[in-house]
Amino acid sequence: MVKKRVRKSTSKARSRRVTKSTYSAQTKITPKMSFWKKEEIELHKLAHFAFLIGMALAVLVGIFHSQFDKLFGLKADVVYMTTFFTLGILVGLFNLTAKDTDAFLLAALALMVAAMANLHLVYGIGLILKISLNNLAVFVIPGALILAVHRVWKLASD
Repeated sequence: MVKKRVRKSTSKARSRRVTKSTYSAQTKITPKMSFWKKEEIELHKLAHFAFLIGMALAVLVGIFHSQFDKLFGLKADVVYMTTFFTLGILVGLFNLTAKDTDAFLLAALALMVAAMANLHLVYGIGLILKISLNNLAVFVIPGALILAVHRVWKLASD
């Protein structure tokens, strides 16, 4: 009795073959298309950096709010809110893809609700938490508005 050796391919090997074949098909890009793809990637990176900077600034201003108030004077709140609002618009316009929209809108809603809580009553760090969450909410709201309007527009056009 002669046994034939049958080579069984695993699912990993099949997925690697599919990935390699689809990757090689995707890498054949004309020079004009690669320019646009590069520009799109740079805008996406810019929006990621704007998001990270906005989050870090919101928390830092919350922690060191008294020092920043002394530095900017009476118009400190206007400077903060304008900065956060502008960064939020930048993030909302360039950062999110269609698959991230629902998660971002839900997270923005959670931040807005948390910012309305009476966290300033917490002993010790309450004021820092309240100011930080307010700053985060002002940072996230413009992006949430842009994405919500875009989502409603898509739903109405379908």
